[in-house]
Amino acid sequence: MTDILTLDEARSHLLIAQGDTTRDDDLAGTYVPAVTPVIEDVVGPVVARTLTHTADGGEPGVLLPHRPVSVESVVENGTTLTAEDYTVSLASGIIWRGSATSSTAWYAARGAVVVTYTAGAYESTEDVPANIKLAARLILAQLWQSDQQGYRPEFGAADPSVEMTPSGFAIPRRAMALLHAGSSDRMPGFA
Repeated sequence: MTDILTLDEARSHLLIAQGDTTRDDDLAGTYVPAVTPVIEDVVGPVVARTLTHTADGGEPGVLLPHRPVSVESVVENGTTLTAEDYTVSLASGIIWRGSATSSTAWYAARGAVVVTYTAGAYESTEDVPANIKLAARLILAQLWQSDQQGYRPEFGAADPSVEMTPSGFAIPRRAMALLHAGSSDRMPGFA
């Protein structure tokens, strides 16, 4: 599971009575999974998962969209490469064709390089630190309440209680502050 919150955590935060499962389909199918990409828009992948990235060749390096924790495989123009055929910079998220001392260009074609890798700072949902969990709960509550109450902001009015994520989603200012809190909890690549 790669969601930041569990169904039980969501029920508890929304004060849904113990044993009341009437809203579980909505929570598990829509709300809980909707919170994760909003958080990850700010801090990057949270719970470890396997990702695949396809890139064009012709250059010596391929920049992965998320910093890898490990690289599972690299396929160039249909051929699976060995670890000696490429060099991975986990810090920058770049995979170089060739060795650390001598790089060459990847095969020059569209979609020539396919990288399967693991990204995410924590092994499981249970390992996610409290500041990120609390931010996720605040965002969940915002989504839930706006749907339940039919929230309609004034056209053109700025809301001082929200802050925008990099891709433009409005989240509670408190949630953004929690995501920025604690340098030891910062995700790889998060400034």
